[in-house]
Amino acid sequence: MALRSLWSYIFGYVIIKIKGPRVEQLLNRAMRGGISLWNCRQLAPGFYVAAVGISGYRRLRPLVRRLGLEVRILRRVGLPFVIQRGAKRPGFLAGMVICGLMLFYLSGFVWFIEVEGLVDLSPEEVLQEAQAAGLKVGAAKADIVTADITHHLLSQIPELAWVGIRLEGTRVVLEVAEREIVLQDQNLPGDVVAAKSGLIEQIIPLVGLPLVKEGDTVIAGQVLISGRPHYYDETGVPHFLQDGLYQRAEGIVKARVWYEAQVDIPLTQVEEFPTGREMQTVEVDLFGRRLWLGPKPPQDGFWEETTERIPVVLGQVEFPIEVIRHRFIELDRRVYLLDKEVAIELGVAQAQASIRREVPPNTALKFLPEEVEEIDTSEGTVIAIAVVGEAVENIAATTQIQWGSQQQSSFDQAFGQ
Repeated sequence: MALRSLWSYIFGYVIIKIKGPRVEQLLNRAMRGGISLWNCRQLAPGFYVAAVGISGYRRLRPLVRRLGLEVRILRRVGLPFVIQRGAKRPGFLAGMVICGLMLFYLSGFVWFIEVEGLVDLSPEEVLQEAQAAGLKVGAAKADIVTADITHHLLSQIPELAWVGIRLEGTRVVLEVAEREIVLQDQNLPGDVVAAKSGLIEQIIPLVGLPLVKEGDTVIAGQVLISGRPHYYDETGVPHFLQDGLYQRAEGIVKARVWYEAQVDIPLTQVEEFPTGREMQTVEVDLFGRRLWLGPKPPQDGFWEETTERIPVVLGQVEFPIEVIRHRFIELDRRVYLLDKEVAIELGVAQAQASIRREVPPNTALKFLPEEVEEIDTSEGTVIAIAVVGEAVENIAATTQIQWGSQQQSSFDQAFGQ
């Protein structure tokens, strides 16, 4: 689509108005004859507006005469018409030639630098080191030595594992990969802690000393099974040892976990739908300065905007200029009142869907009765729905050995010390 727009502008096209009772026949014959028309819109019965290339317009005229239609050019768009107007003004044409030569000269320099693949590092840090190696905005592409820049980045930023440099016209893309943080050996000693808060329903300690029992309420991060060395006295009460072999605690801890979600549904709803009225315009971005080549964006009513960016490329040369095509679709708004029961059903469905996204897959989930509240606001009545979901899941997670007030408190609470 972007390539077609660019070629249409280079070779030129006209926006025409077609009027008459047999417009549909003209469009069908034009299609069969290989005449391309685009952006064809019916404004009224027997009244169409469309865009057609210069050569297509010449081939279209005999069909128009045979069908007895009226065709009028509304606007001429494209480079041929710009040159034609410039031919009448030699100074303007000379300015265009000079501008083209300047753009061609400037295409030999770097004007845009992007960094891809970052996770933890900031782009500013990478760009700063790249600039120290000679890669900066305004640098000549012929002076860029990719091997030197790559070596500099890898030596100055230890977090980088790989660097690739890609030249795309006046843009340079730094592709980087950060070093992965090597996790500790999975066999190192550790405790089993609660990944989530909940009510213990079942605990199966495979390795280590359990510090909680069924029916206990735990919070996220609390130690459930300790891997610290311990022994049992004559009465069967366990005691921790200050010295000994640490273990990697393992076990299954199933707990009842609750999830909560709240959704507000306004009873006054606004629906938007297109009216059929559209507007298109073109903007040129030249070194950060934007120039409008068509009508300015609409200022009245409600419009939905879509943009299409078209880089100016000739062969392998990308110019530091970008064409931005804007399309505006007018929207009409309809305000209606939502039934209270429908609003409750909609809110409950949204809240339940939000909770399901938080619960691990293949986990049984039960929803408790929802709470509904009507809230009067300046914009109308809002239905607030609160939904609570209950699931039984394994909350056991392994972490490094912990020894401190939290573990001692869990130990004392579990064994009455």
